[in-house]
Amino acid sequence: KEAILDYTKAIEIQPYNSHYYYNRGLSKGRINDHKGAIKDYNKAIEINNKDAYSFLLRGVSKAHLGDIEEAINDYSKSLEINPNISDSYNRRGLELVKISKEEEAVNDYEIAIDIDPERPTYYINLGQAKSNLGDSESAISNYTRAININPKNASAYSKRGLEYINTKNYKEAIR
Repeated sequence: KEAILDYTKAIEIQPYNSHYYYNRGLSKGRINDHKGAIKDYNKAIEINNKDAYSFLLRGVSKAHLGDIEEAINDYSKSLEINPNISDSYNRRGLELVKISKEEEAVNDYEIAIDIDPERPTYYINLGQAKSNLGDSESAISNYTRAININPKNASAYSKRGLEYINTKNYKEAIR
């Protein structure tokens, strides 16, 4: 909250600095004030509509508020500005899964992995989308990749175990 007060003071001094609105929005998002965060990202975008990260984080706040379509739009806008932000692809994929567009989500997760192949979360999300599509072999492979990157990732082990159970591969499920 003190960061928010400091950014508010900075905005009073320099009201046309988009970074201050962005950072205050980031701070508000961290304390789950997503409506306040969106207002700050809106102002940051009004000042600088080429800041891909303002669109990305506005999308995150919109997703937290359940506004899936608008979150997807913001992630897409972020990627129009900068197509190399892996998190925008990943987060858009998460929202696409929510509206049963797994094939589009798979494409986004694969691009995210191409950009940043060391993020286990991307493989877990890809695995879940593949599982939803009935591709258990690929799901298991992606969960295994996540485990290889981070052997302490409990979520990857859990999802892989469930996938083994779903495929009746009990030997691997209990291993």
